[in-house]
Amino acid sequence: MKQKAQANLAAIRSLKTIEAEARPATQEEKAVLVKYTGWGALSNLFALYPPHDWRAIADELKGALADNEIGGVLKVAPSKIVGRMEEMMAGAKE
Repeated sequence: MKQKAQANLAAIRSLKTIEAEARPATQEEKAVLVKYTGWGALSNLFALYPPHDWRAIADELKGALADNEIGGVLKVAPSKIVGRMEEMMAGAKE
């Protein structure tokens, strides 16, 4: 489960970099983005007091997201990442 959380964090960071630089994703970034699985089974990371053995990852996640993204990440982040991936893949086919 922690590997999934780390993969999701890496995908969020990659997406933020890509968007900040207003450029298409590299092949390496695409490989990171496709590993994003969402937060359903990992929702304990968003608890006010996450389980002790998850606190480091929860802190990383909170550091990777803006305050206004944290509240909606369970619904917003998956669709945003999947939507952005679809855009990049469509651009790659052209």
